[in-house]
Amino acid sequence: MTEPTAIEGLFRFTVEVLYLIRMDAYKEDDFDYEAADTVFTTYAFRPAPQALDLGVDFGLNEEEFETISEKLADTGVPGLDAQSFDPTILAKLDFEQLVEVLPVVLDALGMKLGDLEALIPPEVLEELKKSGMLDELDETKKPEGEEGEGG
Repeated sequence: MTEPTAIEGLFRFTVEVLYLIRMDAYKEDDFDYEAADTVFTTYAFRPAPQALDLGVDFGLNEEEFETISEKLADTGVPGLDAQSFDPTILAKLDFEQLVEVLPVVLDALGMKLGDLEALIPPEVLEELKKSGMLDELDETKKPEGEEGEGG
């Protein structure tokens, strides 16, 4: 449960662990909260979620900010804006959109693809490697002059 506090923009998040012995088989959405015993209750205080300003929040200079803004606009994904970037929008993208947006976002955050691999669940990472998507993302991060120019 989330509820506002007396401090504007600060919310109290409550988590309760309930216990109830079941006599019958489990049925979805069939839990008697009133009959259950509270085993544990904890609270956390969180600010209201806010959009990020990639320039201000990540210390981008004007040129870097303009470059990131243009790249985000070029992805064609509505709602991606460097000045009011909402990270939750990434969860709503389909796979192809995410693959296009991810290198731009990583660049803005000063991260490399290798940094992200540690955050991806192993089974998802394996599927990405099989699909070749990680190779495609690596290609977008190569410095100029390394793409197929041989000697």
